[in-house]
Amino acid sequence: MTVPRNDTQIPEPSFSRFLFGDVRLSPLWAILRIYLGWHWLEAGWGKLHNPAWVGERAGTAVSVLSCKKNSTPRGLMCPGQMS
Repeated sequence: MTVPRNDTQIPEPSFSRFLFGDVRLSPLWAILRIYLGWHWLEAGWGKLHNPAWVGERAGTAVSVLSCKKNSTPRGLMCPGQMS
């Protein structure tokens, strides 16, 4: 037994079609992608050269997240916590 399908196509709004599908806005999207990509690369480069992210103190930058939950792993001291 087959169930009849009612395929309904909803048209895309003209504004979103212009914003995302029009070739005339490609320079805008290119500039936006380059700008965001540059900031993403800068953030990653900063993390590569920061001892809190890489090296013998790796993990201290994200240890604050576990301290907020009050569930610190063994041997990890939260900032401001007494030893």
